[in-house]
Amino acid sequence: MEQYRVNDAGDVCARLSGIEWEPFEPEQFGWASPGGRTTPDERRALDQLMALPSFEVVVAEGPRFVPGPRPARPVPWGSWKDGAAPPAAAESKGGVDGTLAYSDRLTDALGLVAQRLPVKPERSPFIVHDFVGGRRFEVSFRPPPLGPGGEGQVYVLDDGFAYKIGHTTGHVAARIAGLQTGNPRTIRAVATISPATDAVESHLHAAFGSWYLQGEWFRRGEIRAEVESAGGWEGFLLTHLPSGAWTITLYPGHS
Repeated sequence: MEQYRVNDAGDVCARLSGIEWEPFEPEQFGWASPGGRTTPDERRALDQLMALPSFEVVVAEGPRFVPGPRPARPVPWGSWKDGAAPPAAAESKGGVDGTLAYSDRLTDALGLVAQRLPVKPERSPFIVHDFVGGRRFEVSFRPPPLGPGGEGQVYVLDDGFAYKIGHTTGHVAARIAGLQTGNPRTIRAVATISPATDAVESHLHAAFGSWYLQGEWFRRGEIRAEVESAGGWEGFLLTHLPSGAWTITLYPGHS
């Protein structure tokens, strides 16, 4: 690996040229197929993937290879030579009878998993290989049932700057994956309220009107102070929700 440097996200970002390092775009390796590519906005760092609700990531040691251009002739899995290996790869269904996608960046492989698992949970777990860093990630997606009534759920998200109050009839992880595009700050789930229709969302928007920022986003500092006064998120939400039987799920880092 002395020929390449990686950034904090694990992507190859520089190559040694003579005695100096120069910027390097790993797409030049040519490993990614059209179906395995992501746009820059769709790439995900490991901490962003782990922040998605219902995602679980187990990290273990894995094989390490020096990356390089894809050989003209196919090479059996794991038999690559240093300097001619993929930087990353993702296998669905735990690597058994699933699909395989090579990636030129680790964040491409993780972004691909963030997109596909909420849409097709039956592909869980994905095995993501970081061949540059010698790591193996087992990524599982275990969402709660959406419920038979189709009401959906109201969610609270936090990007470190503001809170978002929204509604979805699908998985919150899929909603976050879409919202993360174009947002440089990692979006984390705070809480979900279910079963809840968009009328509950509108009720909370009205209740939080004095903290309104823009769109479905509300000022973070003022709400945090109210949450602390209420003894936590559950008490705070119950104070502002209409009467009813609510299931409130809190996510790690929030109480």
